Formats: sequence, C-alpha cells, structure tokens
Amino acid sequence: MLLYLAASFIKAKFMKKQLIKFLGVSALLLFAVVAHAQTRSVTGMVTDSKSQPITGAVIKEKGTTNGAISGTDGRFSIKITT
Repeated sequence: MLLYLAASFIKAKFMKKQLIKFLGVSALLLFAVVAHAQTRSVTGMVTDSKSQPITGAVIKEKGTTNGAISGTDGRFSIKITT
C-alpha cells in the first residue's frame, strides 16, 4: 500500500511538471503568433469608370475602424494590420 501511494505521488509530481512545461511552451507559441502581426502600408488610386480620380473617397480596412480618404488626385495610403 505504501509503495502504491509513493508511486502515485511521484506520478502526480511528474504530471504536474509536464503540465507546467506544456503551458509554458503554449504561452511562448501564443506570444510568437501575436508578435508576428505586422503593419503594412497599402497605397492606390480611386478612379471612376472614365479613369478620372475621385476626390474624398473613403477607404476602410474591413473589420476595423481603420480608414483613409483619397486626396484631390484620387490617391490614398493606409496602414493595415496583417
């Protein structure tokens, strides 16, 4: 009986160490994924069907509140998260 309790205690201690290692590695992987998110600059020109520039057109990044407005020449630049 005593041997069984000792073996159970050692097994529980070993499993606790494994769990701590697993959680540590998981946290590092999650941090790596979050740290990988970067910003990128997108530029372009907004034109109508006759290829004339559109002034004041609103350009938005889908799913965010990030946006830009085209200038008098129809050109815009917006920083997006990738």
